[in-house]
Amino acid sequence: MDDVFEIKVGNFLANGAQVLAVYMDEAEGVVLATWASEFVTWVFPTNNQRSTAHGNYFMHKEGDRADERDAFQRARADFIRRATKLSEEF
Repeated sequence: MDDVFEIKVGNFLANGAQVLAVYMDEAEGVVLATWASEFVTWVFPTNNQRSTAHGNYFMHKEGDRADERDAFQRARADFIRRATKLSEEF
């Protein structure tokens, strides 16, 4: 049986991070996830979605809603920038 791992919003990555947003083209993708006390964007090859790399990390203070919101906005902007770059290369 072929064990296919697919990145989807709401699911967890192989490293335990929860997926908030994902963009994929035929070769690569970028994911926005929450992991511990930070938001992260990672690039991954679409043919091996267990393998995330090239992360940008946006830490926030636990329990500080304003700081968490700011970290999320910065991570979201980074996700959009990275997804746009992938779409332009495709």
